[in-house]
Amino acid sequence: MPNDRPPIFIVGVPRSGTTLLAAMVGAHSQIGCGPETQFFHKLTPDQIHAAVTDRLWPHRAVRVISSLTLAKQNVVRLFGLDRRQIGWFLLRRKPSVTAMLESLTLSYARRAGKARWAEKTPNHLLHLDAIRAEWPTAPIVRIVRDPRDTASSLRQLPWASDSVLDNCRLWNEWHAASRDFFRNDSRATTLRLEDLLQAPEHELRRLCAFIDEPYEPSMLDTRRTGAAIASEGEPWKAGVSEAIDRERVYLWRTELPPDVLAAASACCSDGIREFGYPLPEGLSS
Repeated sequence: MPNDRPPIFIVGVPRSGTTLLAAMVGAHSQIGCGPETQFFHKLTPDQIHAAVTDRLWPHRAVRVISSLTLAKQNVVRLFGLDRRQIGWFLLRRKPSVTAMLESLTLSYARRAGKARWAEKTPNHLLHLDAIRAEWPTAPIVRIVRDPRDTASSLRQLPWASDSVLDNCRLWNEWHAASRDFFRNDSRATTLRLEDLLQAPEHELRRLCAFIDEPYEPSMLDTRRTGAAIASEGEPWKAGVSEAIDRERVYLWRTELPPDVLAAASACCSDGIREFGYPLPEGLSS
């Protein structure tokens, strides 16, 4: 199967809609998107370099790829693969970072009969330079959500804080680390979850133009791809296979107490303004 199209990377602060967007992209007839690889998040630059330069390639590469986990689950198994298949794929490729990641992503896409692969790991928002160094022309798609809703929803994750304000500070840190990249990189774009939920076809048509693929109505049906992307160990992603909920926007208006809302809005005011989200009365100036 020809593989002359650049891959697609989907990133964003966790609980911003990355899983939904990945399921929509993966529902395209030409694009395969599996679970999160956690590749750049879980593997250190030294581990990756040692694997690529190992004279016994691909033995070390197979070992480090097989060490990847997602919510205490083995990533290779989540992709429906095993160590032997990873090794066989890499034996036919020259040692490279690209080959290592594609042993998961491209293998998954090929098995699904797809010509192109996409990868979604939210934490890769903090590794954009590493992605761009290996895939100079790959579209990188960031999805953002009102930071107050993101901070509130982050409380569902086992590693995140129960404090909305702590999660607001985390949102600020991740946004600050990636802001300049998205301002300066011509192959990077941003979608808002609120727009995707309320006008999904319009937003997906805009996205398809950016990634150079024709829009397909099948992208609105995430029942099959949502189940593939959201693993059993991640119950907080279960809703991705359900019908699009156009009302799942600005939940902070009813879910956050007034004092928490005021503090969260003040904490994330720069990001709220940057992405055009409403501020409560008293902080609108």
